[in-house]
Amino acid sequence: MQINRGTEYAIRAMLHLARNHRGDPILLADLAQATNAPANYLSNVFQTLSRFSLVRSHRGALRGYSLAREPKEISLLDVVEALEGPLVLTCCMNDPENCPMSQGCLVTKVFNDLRSMIRKKLESQTLALLTRQGRHFEPSSE
Repeated sequence: MQINRGTEYAIRAMLHLARNHRGDPILLADLAQATNAPANYLSNVFQTLSRFSLVRSHRGALRGYSLAREPKEISLLDVVEALEGPLVLTCCMNDPENCPMSQGCLVTKVFNDLRSMIRKKLESQTLALLTRQGRHFEPSSE
């Protein structure tokens, strides 16, 4: 399992918004610069985040983006699933009835348990918690 680059950008940008939660909206160009993300790519990511009510777009003099909810109400799981879809480790998890091996599969329980552990961890990590602890994704040196 690997989270794609867009999700990494989104997490960085969401943490940046969380640190500025009570301030004015932040321009997309400023978010892109702060997170080392391409602005045009981040624009597409933020359209998706907006559809999932994670960010709010502002127009006019105070244009830019802000969080749509309180930082304590947005978890890493919210961000990951908005951009990646449901957390699935094997194709059988999506549709067990279409898997010829689903009955008697020796590893299904292991992958279901693993998925539950990952979901719990991501769900417990809110933007508020991460910013309070000073954790954030540093821009890569690429």
